[in-house]
Amino acid sequence: MSLYVLLYPIHKKCGLYYINPLSAFSEKDDIIENSGNYLSKNISSQLNEITSHPVDFTINLSESSFIRIIDILGGLEMYFDPYTFQSSVEYKRKIGEYLMSGHEVFDVMKLKNKNDPLDYINRLNIQESVVFTIFDNLIKNQKKMRKEWIEFITTLMDTNLTTIEIFSIYKYLLANHIIFMVSELPGKLTVFPGSEQPVLFIEKELAKTAFEKFESDLLDEEFPYEEIAKIEILNGTAVPGLAKKVKSFLNVKRFNVLSVSNAWTQNQKVSMVINRSGNSEYTYKIAEVLGIKKVHHIISKESGMDTTILLGENFENF
Repeated sequence: MSLYVLLYPIHKKCGLYYINPLSAFSEKDDIIENSGNYLSKNISSQLNEITSHPVDFTINLSESSFIRIIDILGGLEMYFDPYTFQSSVEYKRKIGEYLMSGHEVFDVMKLKNKNDPLDYINRLNIQESVVFTIFDNLIKNQKKMRKEWIEFITTLMDTNLTTIEIFSIYKYLLANHIIFMVSELPGKLTVFPGSEQPVLFIEKELAKTAFEKFESDLLDEEFPYEEIAKIEILNGTAVPGLAKKVKSFLNVKRFNVLSVSNAWTQNQKVSMVINRSGNSEYTYKIAEVLGIKKVHHIISKESGMDTTILLGENFENF
């Protein structure tokens, strides 16, 4: 996974800019997935040219270090719905919540079919889901996170950040409400002459334009989060008309509810709000307005939704 993070401390905003591992910046380049040291040595200059921002700090994690960090954090609580990543060869998962070990988390992030470009997109969705879940986990367990833990976790990283700098960033994130927005470096699916491997060719002028729009939206203080959020409400209970009542309530609050329907179950015990697009501010705001404490991240941009509200039996009727 390659992730370019832009933190704007004054604005209290953070941009997460993902780079598909199938990407290549020219016909002569190997794809990032197979580029080895090329990534750490040269991708910073490519991003600098596209974003006009220098890459000041880098963090590289091995598979074993990633797994160990997740285990140190106590695992990740993730939810699987009928439409997203579930089972693998090693783990048979059904619909529901799981407290996942580091090895299990890495398992869902792996490619299932390296020859299928769509599988890279699916993995990107999963990686975005995992990053947000890690952040929520850090917030939830902040009382347990001592400086000594951060120091040890730093030893598992290959980074030019000092332990003090990493701890300062962590404290800043805890002390402030950070608005996150997510995007990906855009590429054109291409098969170069003499190769059978499809790649996402990065056209720099297109990438520059896309990044400028992303950054402009992120830093816009008047960005109408409620009005443009695309929401679906799913009734997971036997209470008739519950989703419609919630839609009416949210419409008054200027939230844009696109659809209401029954969920895949009528026995959902606990209500939850699911982040679908990666722009988590929508999800957190909706959860706060509805008084729903459980938030999950199942990124699926192909759904066309920003947020899914799954109403459970614990939801207080209006």
